[in-house]
Amino acid sequence: MLEFIFFHPKPAQLFIDFLDQHQIKSSQSLDDEDVISIKMEMNEDEDLLEKIEERYDELLVMNQEIFENEESTEDDFVVAGIVVNLKDGQSVYADVDTQILVKLMNTLTSVELGDLINGIVDAVENPDQRTPCERQRSKK
Repeated sequence: MLEFIFFHPKPAQLFIDFLDQHQIKSSQSLDDEDVISIKMEMNEDEDLLEKIEERYDELLVMNQEIFENEESTEDDFVVAGIVVNLKDGQSVYADVDTQILVKLMNTLTSVELGDLINGIVDAVENPDQRTPCERQRSKK
């Protein structure tokens, strides 16, 4: 399952429309902080996954521009987070500085970022004191 996060409904809807055009089933949810989460099943078509990643990256830029261009008041704030999937099935948000997340998303695909986060979560939930080399040798 891949999950894509948006903070504004316009780019989220454009992403859903894009998935619909490619006959990709998706579901969306809105949390208490107006974060829009769009989930889709993994697809084995690497070319299609690349197109999805490219479209998501474009819409993340739009998402950021919308926030930067909206009128600001004392009560407004911009937040960013990363969805962390725990082994018990819970999904939680890790708060991340917006600028760091933008840099990450300009460098990594959401799948790569998800793999990185899942590796960290796995290490936290299943601590293994062995070095990476020791772990690799024990797999053989």
